[in-house]
Amino acid sequence: MEFFSCRTKIYMGSGSLQSLKELVKGKLLVVCDPFFMENGRAKEIVSLSGATDVAYFADIKPDPDVTLAAKGAALVQAFTPDAVVAIGGGSTLDCAKAMLYFSGVEATLIAVPTTSGSGSEVTDFAILTHDGVKHPLVDEKLLPKAAILDGSLLTALPRSLIADGGFDAISHALEALVATNAGAITDALATDSF
Repeated sequence: MEFFSCRTKIYMGSGSLQSLKELVKGKLLVVCDPFFMENGRAKEIVSLSGATDVAYFADIKPDPDVTLAAKGAALVQAFTPDAVVAIGGGSTLDCAKAMLYFSGVEATLIAVPTTSGSGSEVTDFAILTHDGVKHPLVDEKLLPKAAILDGSLLTALPRSLIADGGFDAISHALEALVATNAGAITDALATDSF
């Protein structure tokens, strides 16, 4: 028996960030790395939302560890946001998922990926590092409610990072094609990536 589900609403294309106006109301927590705070993109994205109160967690590093996720979860508990918007690559999205999960706070998770490699915006997985070892978290509660795929976010990234993300996406597509539990839908999605 095969099973396939994609419950995350996907908003894509030029101007799709405008959907934040309807997706985000009330208190908003933005999770990103220092780059998006320093270049002003995080605040620019917030200005498109319907948020009335905003907090930022901009400490994300590659391969986030459990300590960072715990620090973020404490902020989620203290701020109690209505929505969490994660802006960045797989590390940012995974850390935001873990923060919300471990906080126990019910909030809408919106993923705004800025790379094309991890697919974290539509999965119920998160990867955290502990003592140099990557550990997967798997739970339906980790699945973002919405993903916003707006190519304009790539314009601020270095070309090498965009290329790395593309090769990462190709690697994941190839892995999906040769996986022992691949199915007709996953094969179609993987081959369409080329």
